[in-house]
Amino acid sequence: MALTNCFECGKQISDKATVCPNCGVPIEKVLKEKVNPLETKTTENSKEIYTEESSSEPLSSLTSITIGWIFGILLSLGFLGALTSGNIATSFFYLIGALFLLPPVRKKVFQKTKLSIPFAYRIAIVIGTIFLATIALQRAESARADEATQNAKEKKMKEFLSQKNSLLKQVQRQVQDKNYENALRVCNKYMDLSDKDLSPLCHKVKDEVSKKMQLAQKKAQEEQKIVAIKEAARQEAELKVSMGSKAWKLHKKHPSWSVEDCKNVANNRIWIGMTYDMIKAQRGLPNSANPSNYGNGTQWQWCWRNYTPSCFYDHNDDSIIDSYN
Repeated sequence: MALTNCFECGKQISDKATVCPNCGVPIEKVLKEKVNPLETKTTENSKEIYTEESSSEPLSSLTSITIGWIFGILLSLGFLGALTSGNIATSFFYLIGALFLLPPVRKKVFQKTKLSIPFAYRIAIVIGTIFLATIALQRAESARADEATQNAKEKKMKEFLSQKNSLLKQVQRQVQDKNYENALRVCNKYMDLSDKDLSPLCHKVKDEVSKKMQLAQKKAQEEQKIVAIKEAARQEAELKVSMGSKAWKLHKKHPSWSVEDCKNVANNRIWIGMTYDMIKAQRGLPNSANPSNYGNGTQWQWCWRNYTPSCFYDHNDDSIIDSYN
């Protein structure tokens, strides 16, 4: 009689045995269902590995048992944690997953029912139970949060009812004194209770506070405008002093001109890039204005007889001086 290893628990059994005496797996039935099992060698320090040709992911019995213990223990811990916190539905799903994985439990089940579930099916069932447990946990947390909110609201209502009359008198007195800010503190705390006596008072308080805030905001905006106007006037006065009277008048008349351009025009300076209007501001209208066109667009010559330089030229009809003599 030769010895071999049980494909489920890995322990040595007789090769003539029809059922594993350790875990109860029907060896003969399983071997008949195998299709061309691979021959394996057995040594004192190794476990026999059974592989089906139809299996895309071969798995040794030792690996199966190890995975069963690891995830079975984790699910058991999840079961205890959920049970302790009162999540019955979540603990139930964790327990189901653990029972499908823990090797001792599966052994007992097989001995009683002769039912053996393939490893791949066990994994699928466990994944499903974890998924359902997660959903149950989320629902339990949501229900707990809703319950906490409801309890807090009931506690606040109890607190309000115990001092309702005094609070109403307090708010009414503050409304009469137009002390809306203090009345608003009470309203902010209890208005969500929708009390039929307090709510009308609180609506009035909030309206008055809103009006007051709008007036304060409007006043602040007007004050900002006044400050801005004063600052602009101050800057304008400083600029007028720094520019001089003549340059300042040019700046007011021609706001598109820069401060430096206004100063140069006021001092009768001539430069390439100044405009025709700037020369007119210095000298008035020219004695002659002569356009010409040699096929490249209109060109201009402007001349003042009693000034030096006397003539200015615009080569591309943009009213900007390109040369002078």
